[in-house]
Amino acid sequence: MKKYTLYIVVICCCFFGKAKGQAWQYHPIPYSNALWKYYYTDCCCAGGSVTFYYYFQYKTNGDTVLNGHSYAKLYYEELVPGQCSQPGSYSFYYSGCIRNDTANKRVYVVDA
Repeated sequence: MKKYTLYIVVICCCFFGKAKGQAWQYHPIPYSNALWKYYYTDCCCAGGSVTFYYYFQYKTNGDTVLNGHSYAKLYYEELVPGQCSQPGSYSFYYSGCIRNDTANKRVYVVDA
């Protein structure tokens, strides 16, 4: 009898109980003078005895208007060191635009 009572309690909890989980919540992306950086390392030459550090970042600089909406300009910067007697490289270019729509709780990105 206890076995059946346990099953009934479990079934009632599953069908009639309320489960609470984390709800999705909008967080606007901070992009006024924003900077997002990431790094990684790599080894090469002579069995991995030389370590190289790669540096990448996205940053905002200025703003523009597209279709009546104000967007922050997004730039990509990359610094790759020379590897195994090869010259390094540096890149900096316009990547696109970003804006927050707080009324509709959305973030929009326009690629370059």
